[in-house]
Amino acid sequence: MISKITSAASSEAVKRGHTSQKLSVHWRHYISGTGFYTLYSTGATSTFPYAYGGIAVPYNGYFSRFMMASMPYSTRQNPNGYLAQLQVYVNGVLKSTKFEPYSTNVRESVIFNFGQEVPINIGETVTLRFQANGQWWYCASTSIITER
Repeated sequence: MISKITSAASSEAVKRGHTSQKLSVHWRHYISGTGFYTLYSTGATSTFPYAYGGIAVPYNGYFSRFMMASMPYSTRQNPNGYLAQLQVYVNGVLKSTKFEPYSTNVRESVIFNFGQEVPINIGETVTLRFQANGQWWYCASTSIITER
């Protein structure tokens, strides 16, 4: 009985728009320069557009958040520089650019919040270009796409 009530309440909440799906995409990169890098699942390249640099979106949503985290390895323990930029493209068209400051700590991270300013439709592809005024070397990223 409880599961039927919970299921009905959950279905009703979805109908009213109180819940949404979130897609989380985790990638890893090596960024050795300060130019723009197109991000992809196992690296970063200065090439744009890049064939493997897209996130296919399975529902109408928003590109809502991006985080880059430094991963210490060998002699590369932390990023250098102090300012990062992220460009978000949807189907090859620039939709938003954000700048965020960061520090040079071990395991440093920088978070870009886009909220609802980058809408995406089902079947479109998101491409990300990252640029910092210092090297990030070994790093990992997470992108969040929220259903609308």
